[in-house]
Amino acid sequence: MAKDEITPEMIDLQKKLFNNDFIKNIALSKFGDQTDRYGSFGKDNLERTYMKTASQVPNQEAYEVLFGEAVLGDSSITKERLKQNALKVWSSSMAYQNTKDIAEKMGIKSIDEKYSSKMISELDEEMQKTVSSTYLQYEMTGLMKQGLMDEQKAITNELEKILFEKEDKKDSEKKK
Repeated sequence: MAKDEITPEMIDLQKKLFNNDFIKNIALSKFGDQTDRYGSFGKDNLERTYMKTASQVPNQEAYEVLFGEAVLGDSSITKERLKQNALKVWSSSMAYQNTKDIAEKMGIKSIDEKYSSKMISELDEEMQKTVSSTYLQYEMTGLMKQGLMDEQKAITNELEKILFEKEDKKDSEKKK
């Protein structure tokens, strides 16, 4: 589609789809299959991300783009198909994001003016790949970081239960 054919409404929809956590988390969970890159922790973490996200009710945009075709047609949505659809939607919506906005999400305070007002799709092919893959890695790292923090919290909670149980047992033995 030529730039002239892209309406402001289409860009708004693409921004909503890109910023939709349901779509993003399902899409990124697809990369858990790449154990050579993320290891078993990454696979387990991304599977937890998928399960946690898939158990929630998606908002209207996510529902329409991810489940609409199955609801309207004869097809069914499998876990793998849901991941593939989400990745396709999320990745293609990245093209309609402003390069400056992507940089700011990553904490980059300023970028060269020649990029700041351009959508990703307006960059040359090499720069599109660079920005897209870097942002993908940024998001994946964020999910891994969250997974580590969740794991740390679970470990702490388990020790807290053990220590609390031992204290309860000591107190109950003293009362006997």
